Amino acid sequence: MTDEPARISEYAVSTPAEHVGTFRADGVVVATPLGSTGYAHAAGGPILAPETGVVAVPIAPYTTLPDSWVRQLPVTLSVERDETDVSLILDDEAVADVPPHAVVELAADGTRPFLRLTERATDAA
Repeated sequence: MTDEPARISEYAVSTPAEHVGTFRADGVVVATPLGSTGYAHAAGGPILAPETGVVAVPIAPYTTLPDSWVRQLPVTLSVERDETDVSLILDDEAVADVPPHAVVELAADGTRPFLRLTERATDAA
């Protein structure tokens, strides 16, 4: 998302097979089916069923008819037009600055845990 409130940047969404779309907005949310009920849905995106891929939803898009896209990973996002960096935020934590025209590739590798059972919890089960 943009570093300054109400600052519009131009973003693009792509897969290895196609250029999906380009849009002007304050930012973009990409969410898994689990995350689609949170920020993505609040930004106007659909709630995804399990195993349907990820959804990319513009944040405060500069259009009256915004699109959102559901695609399988990997998905790439790029900052197409901006003079300054934008922030890459992962699970509500700023993790990097993305310079203009840089590409961010999103892929699943299975290493980010969502639920971890402790020894105590498994004993009770």
